[in-house]
Amino acid sequence: MGWRPRKLPSRRVTRWVGFWIVTVGGSLVGVLVAIPFLVRGMVRALELMVSGSVWLATSVGSGADTWTIVGTIGRAVGLALVTPKALGVSGALLLVGAAALAGLRQLLDSEERAAAHDPNREESRQ
Repeated sequence: MGWRPRKLPSRRVTRWVGFWIVTVGGSLVGVLVAIPFLVRGMVRALELMVSGSVWLATSVGSGADTWTIVGTIGRAVGLALVTPKALGVSGALLLVGAAALAGLRQLLDSEERAAAHDPNREESRQ
């Protein structure tokens, strides 16, 4: 009976297993953190829908015409969008979009430069 070394999994397999462990673990943590926020958001949306329905029924019941109701809704939406929090979120989304666009442009430019210097390309052989 000779001693034989135990065959260890390759580095590639080890990397894939580690990658999947981190991915599944991160996803579970993300879901557990996000669930309370989602529930809170759904409850808030439900409260807003109920209060909006009550407000609309009260407005219609008091004899307000359609354009008065639409104008009031428009003013309320406009005031909600001009709050500092809403403007901050809009500005942050704008910056994230600009950064993503700049990164995409840089990625595409680097691919074009790499393709231009590739000796295996069809166009460079002619």
